[in-house]
Amino acid sequence: MSTQATGTGRIERLKTMVRKVWGRTVKFGWLRGLGVLILGAIIAMILQAVWDARKSHPFVAVILSNDDPNFTIPMELKRGIQAAMANVPSISTPDQQSVEVRFVQSSLTPTDTAQAVRRECLDVDDCIAIVGASDSTTTAATLAEILRSSAAERPTLIMPIATATSLTETAGRAHFSQILRLVPNNDDQGQQIKSFIASRARTQRVMVIVDPANPEYSRNLAQIIVQAVRDNGGDATRVEYRDSQTMAEANRSSLGDRDFIVFVGTSSHGLDIIQDMIRLGIRVPIIFTDGNTVQEVINQSLHMPGPAYFLTPVAQLNNFREPGYTAIGRDTHAILLNIFSQSHQLTRRDVAQFVSEHKYDISLEPGAAGRYRFGADGENSFMHFKIFSVENGQVRLQDGF
Repeated sequence: MSTQATGTGRIERLKTMVRKVWGRTVKFGWLRGLGVLILGAIIAMILQAVWDARKSHPFVAVILSNDDPNFTIPMELKRGIQAAMANVPSISTPDQQSVEVRFVQSSLTPTDTAQAVRRECLDVDDCIAIVGASDSTTTAATLAEILRSSAAERPTLIMPIATATSLTETAGRAHFSQILRLVPNNDDQGQQIKSFIASRARTQRVMVIVDPANPEYSRNLAQIIVQAVRDNGGDATRVEYRDSQTMAEANRSSLGDRDFIVFVGTSSHGLDIIQDMIRLGIRVPIIFTDGNTVQEVINQSLHMPGPAYFLTPVAQLNNFREPGYTAIGRDTHAILLNIFSQSHQLTRRDVAQFVSEHKYDISLEPGAAGRYRFGADGENSFMHFKIFSVENGQVRLQDGF
């Protein structure tokens, strides 16, 4: 039940009490004096209830790209935020004003989800910030919807795991400065992959397989990787993933002379790639970008003929069963606490102004996933992607590059 509905019900109950007390006061004259006192107390309660109902009740809208257990990343992020909320049930400021966290469920398309954000947040004055989404394509649609609002009415946007470089570039061109990205962007990921490949294969012959799902992320990162490898003297080709025939065709043509495969895409298609490689007996080492660093993909990769590597922004992984995005969810909650505790007031404009002008005052050291400090562009300059493999059930961070 919403706060407004609760306040309205309380007022109606108090009005009913007034009518009952007044009726008895009129009927029993000798109780008139006592009745007047009771009526005065009830009227005071009504006035307080009206005041409470009219007060602002700020909330943060958290967008989940897909509220489905089969889509692991948004569920891990949600569990992390909820775990933090279990320890700190509400986000409170020094003056004890609390901020509610509301999850906005995704729709069929990123554009539909952005429209839901318009209805449930942008058009609601009490929505003071937006968190999400858990993929770059939905985040891009949400950012575009935010930018359609007047400059004074744009809320803060916190991006926990969307990595497409185009997001902060779009924000910069629109002079939208109340934006923070918690994890490194695709430029950082591309550079780590390029350097790792160069350290392991002198010829740097790479096939980059691009998932058409989540195109804002996949195509942006694939282009960065291809360009970085070529600029470093390597040979990078790019293939669009369609279905299981994609790997079969690549295996018959140019895959045999490749030093590495890089798959850029979603975890659901990452599982398909693994099954294709097992079925075809492909032993070429494969690097899965961060969209695949989830438990099921890592588990299934252990059955592949060749080695598999994964990227993660999480500082420490004790074993491959630890959900990295859950740690980022906990840190998202902590960053919100940090912002709201320093903001002058909990209004959309005050929070946006604080994030715009005081990014250097927003930090988390250490967080559950790593360190957080932000530059003027909203990027977290204290976190970088790492590459790991799983050997004998243990995480092995790759070094020497």
